[in-house]
Amino acid sequence: MLQPNQIEPSEELKQIKTKVEELAKFTRDNKKVHHEVKKIALDLTSLVRQTITKYKYDMAKFYELQHDFNKYKSTQEQRVSELEIQMKNIKESYEQRFEELKNEREDSYAKHKTPDKKFNLNDQEINDYDELLTKLQLDWTIDSFKKVNIDHGDIFKDVRNNVVYFCEEKTRSQSRIARRVLNRYPEILEGERIVCEGGSYNIIEQSVTLLTTEQSRTKKNKVIVAFYDPFKQDGRSQHDVYKLCQEIKEVAKNFGMTELSIVAPQGVEPHIMRKILETIFKDTEIAVFMRTKKSNMKNNKVKQMEKQKDEIIVIKGDTESYAHVLKKLKLGLKESDALEQIKGVRKTNKGDVLVRVKENAEKVSKVIKDIVQNKKVRMFTKNQKCTLHIRDIDSIADIEEVKMAIRDANIIQSVDQLEVRSLRPMKNGNQIATIVLDEIDAEKILESDKIRIGLSICRAQKRIDVAKCYRCWGYDHLAGKCTGEDRSQKCHFCAQDGHKANSCTNEAFCPLCNINGHPSGSGICKFFKLALIKARRS
Repeated sequence: MLQPNQIEPSEELKQIKTKVEELAKFTRDNKKVHHEVKKIALDLTSLVRQTITKYKYDMAKFYELQHDFNKYKSTQEQRVSELEIQMKNIKESYEQRFEELKNEREDSYAKHKTPDKKFNLNDQEINDYDELLTKLQLDWTIDSFKKVNIDHGDIFKDVRNNVVYFCEEKTRSQSRIARRVLNRYPEILEGERIVCEGGSYNIIEQSVTLLTTEQSRTKKNKVIVAFYDPFKQDGRSQHDVYKLCQEIKEVAKNFGMTELSIVAPQGVEPHIMRKILETIFKDTEIAVFMRTKKSNMKNNKVKQMEKQKDEIIVIKGDTESYAHVLKKLKLGLKESDALEQIKGVRKTNKGDVLVRVKENAEKVSKVIKDIVQNKKVRMFTKNQKCTLHIRDIDSIADIEEVKMAIRDANIIQSVDQLEVRSLRPMKNGNQIATIVLDEIDAEKILESDKIRIGLSICRAQKRIDVAKCYRCWGYDHLAGKCTGEDRSQKCHFCAQDGHKANSCTNEAFCPLCNINGHPSGSGICKFFKLALIKARRS
């Protein structure tokens, strides 16, 4: 590090110093020079000396800062170099892991989808649930399904002499089927339950005497009601059903049953339940009939939605005629690959052009937009979204826990489309979640009626969109037929002119109820409540 006394002044300062020294020497040697001139010469000499000293100190500071900067720069360059090496190693590690996972998925896909890799129950012995769990998602051969017969219909009609029902162990969370069973057989609740792994069960025996003109015959029926918790997470409900079925098999053997009707339980898919029963009753002489519940409107709706639907593209008619737009499409699509995806074209009641597409609607939509240019083009795919409200979630649950619980319930298929939009408090201290998911998955959640999230068994409800007139804010009509007051330019919070709701500082006012305390469209507005009830009924 240079010291100030080691720094030489610049050439210009040296020349000034020399001239000033010469002037000072001249004034000292020449007595005729005026004393004011001598004083100026002395002042100049002093100033030059001070300037040179300051210059040396400034330059010393500059060299010190330059040295620190170079040292810091060298350190940072070294750090950057080290980070680049680390990033390169991490990238290579992730690429290698991604390639390994890709190969694993391809191997797994090939293993499960290859026809000759189908699982045959007759060739293997399954002794516990963990071993069965690895086989449930595989494709089973037709030969594996020999023991269990499937029939459909009401749970009480045309069942065998011996029948098994599954009911929720908690009275508050019992489904409609469980309530029907316990109403039909109230004696089940009077006896002491037999506790076993997976839950508990009770057995009653009914004797029916059949009288004829010649003789009487007594017929005995046994009813087994198994109690379990269908809302457990991580597949534990399915495990409990497996253990109960094992216990039921032993009971059937002890009573010498030759046939047995088993009503499919809630929380276990029918095809999974059949595989469980095939495994358990494989080596018995008992004929098993699995009864699935009667198909209802919701099931039919899901089946209709699962059928292949055309994807729709709608081109707004505007000022041009339908024929003119159609001519444009014909010319534009003549040499395009998108033409192969179009199934048909027709005119809507509003004069728009509706195009039915087999698949790749997004790609076809882009081509059509280029052809019709400034016209509005809308696309409707078969994967429509639906919004649900899930109520009574415990107060400590978070959005990620809600998402994981819905996924682990094994109800929905399109997990990647599941989105939890919000999680907000309710008046009773619990929370309500708003989720968006595929419409088919939404119908399945609504059909299951209940879902466990954290500490609570929650109910799902479909969001009802209430049509609202944007002109007068009423609910019994739309703006095109509105004859009420025009409030479209007013503040939606206080219903006053001159500002918007996002900058409003006034008290909330509802012009429909004509009272303060809530804005129009609020959940506590009586007009909104009436419109919501009407929308739900319709």
